[in-house]
Amino acid sequence: MSLNSFQALLFIVRYELTKKHFVRAWMTLGRAVTLAQILNLHRIDSGDTARQQRTGSQQDATETGLACDTLDPASLEETRRSFWSLYIFESYGSVRIGRPCTLEEDNLCIFLPSPGELSETFLPSPMPFISDSTKLTGVGYLTSYAAVTIMVKLARLCFEHVSILPRSASDSGFWDRHYRLVKTINDYTAIFQRYLTAKAVREDPLAFSLHLNLCATHINLHEAAIRKVEEQDLPKLVAAESRKCSTAAAFKILGAIRMNWPVQRSERDHFTLQATFIGWPISMSLIALSRSLANGDTTPIGIVDSLRLLCAALDHVEEADGYWHQASRAAVAALAKWDEQQHESRPGE
Repeated sequence: MSLNSFQALLFIVRYELTKKHFVRAWMTLGRAVTLAQILNLHRIDSGDTARQQRTGSQQDATETGLACDTLDPASLEETRRSFWSLYIFESYGSVRIGRPCTLEEDNLCIFLPSPGELSETFLPSPMPFISDSTKLTGVGYLTSYAAVTIMVKLARLCFEHVSILPRSASDSGFWDRHYRLVKTINDYTAIFQRYLTAKAVREDPLAFSLHLNLCATHINLHEAAIRKVEEQDLPKLVAAESRKCSTAAAFKILGAIRMNWPVQRSERDHFTLQATFIGWPISMSLIALSRSLANGDTTPIGIVDSLRLLCAALDHVEEADGYWHQASRAAVAALAKWDEQQHESRPGE
């Protein structure tokens, strides 16, 4: 067993996800997680091992489960980047099937991805653990890949928060968690700002995916707050800020999609490269805007046109019977209902 075997499994997972073979991808993902644990990849930066890695020491690496020749800085960084791909894939898969992740951040002693080309002269920049990412404010340069990795962490925290809602009607800690997460996400949004500009979203597929999924995390968080207000029969004013933030995030997703809409489909356009990871943001924006349409929060025509474009975008990334299409059925039904009402209001046509 080696790093090459681990990376081969990651390539297979990516291929199967691209081909929409989710069950096979999930099974392969399980093998990759097991192999990562056998190789002890999640602890390659713990204790003395971390000091050896920072100096490029060629000492015995049996404790990490890797061969000695992988202890040069470039190979170790390649290992880190490969591991974080696994972290992202497992997080995506866990969301799809509603199961907890195996790779819990508190148990990960592996530095976040460092910038730099992996050459013989590569030296990693000091990077924190993902559980201590508050230290990112002191990091000179954060790659879009590292930003995506942290965004996935935020999405996981949000999913964990939201998942408590249907399980516990008397969840007394909901609002404390909600406002804490709002602040955390806003703080990281400021750190990621260089990848959230229009230029970055147009030019970098990872920045495109980062922008969409970060907005979707905002929507997920605020839509949960809106549901909580309804469940507790609180004044609608309590949810006013969440309605505003959710709708604004949905329009940001819409803007990024419109800006990157492929004139001609190719294997290199953003929609194709990131299809696996942008179905959820499109689905979340459909949910948020369909709620706005039903509640009359904004101008109906603008919302309807936006919903139509989002539906077309979802058709670009998966088949009509795909998972995210099914997750968006209520939003599509709301759009169809609005169309029907408009048709009935014009009997002379």
